[in-house]
Amino acid sequence: MPQPRRTREEIPLRGPMGAVLSSDVTGAKQQHVAALDGVRAIAIVAVMLLHAASDYFPGGAIGVDVFFVLSAFLITSIIIAEHRVGRFSFAGFYWRRLLRLGPALVLWLMLVAAPTAVLMGQGDRVLASTLVSLLYIGDFVIAYDWVPIADAYVHIWSLAIEEQFYFVWPAALVFLCLRHPERLRTILWCLLGAAVGVQVAAHQSGAQAYFLPWGHIVAIATGCLAAGLYAHGVPGWMNPLVRSTTVAAAVILMIGAVCLWADQMPPAASSMVLTVASIGIGLLVLHAREVRSGFVISLLTLNVMVWLGRRSYGLYLYHRTLAMLIPELLPGITLKVAGPLVLILAFLVAEASYRWVELHHARRGRRRSAHRAASAV
Repeated sequence: MPQPRRTREEIPLRGPMGAVLSSDVTGAKQQHVAALDGVRAIAIVAVMLLHAASDYFPGGAIGVDVFFVLSAFLITSIIIAEHRVGRFSFAGFYWRRLLRLGPALVLWLMLVAAPTAVLMGQGDRVLASTLVSLLYIGDFVIAYDWVPIADAYVHIWSLAIEEQFYFVWPAALVFLCLRHPERLRTILWCLLGAAVGVQVAAHQSGAQAYFLPWGHIVAIATGCLAAGLYAHGVPGWMNPLVRSTTVAAAVILMIGAVCLWADQMPPAASSMVLTVASIGIGLLVLHAREVRSGFVISLLTLNVMVWLGRRSYGLYLYHRTLAMLIPELLPGITLKVAGPLVLILAFLVAEASYRWVELHHARRGRRRSAHRAASAV
């Protein structure tokens, strides 16, 4: 595929093919980027703080938008990289997604979510809640109150948005790559501009926008644009922003400020701050991907940050539900005891999920995709 022309003002952040972003890419030597795990760690810490102490961290939901930016960036980058070498397959892509996310979700539904709902007196909601979770429609069901969902399942709304992105975006991106590769960056810039308008309007229409895709569309569009810029070259005017440690640190501080003081902002200001923060997170992701040294990179690549980031999916699934389950199993337990106990159990369960479920099935998906790619040669 011909590469888009770059002007002298455009400074590419990588070589023609660059390094493979994720272990999901088939048929190529794989490279894991520890700093991106650090970005995931920021996301999951923010969400866990919200679940554990919402009075003190009312804006912890910004972590979900960090996840959306990062997920859109990685998925878009994977598709572009595979498409460039003629190895992209819709079947392979969705098979890897299924094995990466499905088994851990099913175990959580059976072993923790359902028992928690039963103990909380919501056993009559388990079947509907389970089906909603497996069909990835929790965002619409919760936003429009189609059916009652057990409290233990509520946080599946964000997983639903992410999966719906996986359903829609690959086909659209492949079409753009095939028909207009030289215009990809321009198209992605336009999509981001449209996303800003949609998200601002959505948040003005009502509180249910928080649970819906268009309530977080800027984060998703930002991640897609960041991947397009990474693949085809960052404009010269953006390069100092991407490489600046000061800018990256300011984005992290902004995330922290939103976590602490989101409830003190009027709705209109909150919507604009979320929009600006999402775009800033895109700069942070590019910084984490390309810069090799500096204070922010040192922070993101700390062992504890990498550990948290790699286990963020399990922590997202289990932490909130365990916080509901423990008081039901141990009536009268004090918060001083329950808090640390929930945290320890969440870490242990997330480690088990990562080590024996997520990694195992992700490797199965990669082996099958690699075999299909080799057979097609």
